Amino acid sequence: MFICDEITADVEPIATLITAAFAPMPHSSRTEAQIVARLREATALTLSLVAVDDDDIVGHIAFSAVTIGGQDIG
Repeated sequence: MFICDEITADVEPIATLITAAFAPMPHSSRTEAQIVARLREATALTLSLVAVDDDDIVGHIAFSAVTIGGQDIG
C-alpha cells in the first residue's frame, strides 16, 4: 500500500469509497461524497490523499480550512 496525492482519475473511485464507507453509519446524511466533491470544485481542499493497494483506492483523507467562531482554523 502507498499514499499519494489525489489525481483527476481518482475522483470517481473516491466518491464510491466515501459512499460505501458512510452507507452503514446511522449518522450519515448520504451527502458525504457530494461534500468532498463540492470542496474539490471550490478548490477548498488543502490536501487530498489516497491510499492505493494493488491499483485500488482503499482509503482517502482530505483537509480543508474551516472557520469556527469567526476564527479561521487551518
